[in-house]
Amino acid sequence: MPKKPKPHQLLVEGKNDRHVIWALCNQYQLPETFSVEVAEEKGTEMTNVT
Repeated sequence: MPKKPKPHQLLVEGKNDRHVIWALCNQYQLPETFSVEVAEEKGTEMTNVT
């Protein structure tokens, strides 16, 4: 069964960045309330970011 998507996402540039974020979350025992997604190389634009 696929994982249920989380309402909040953190967009990172690469797999290494995703690993660092999860390592920091584990180190500081943060609850898993968001997903960390790797941006695709083609067609990823960050618009309307506030």
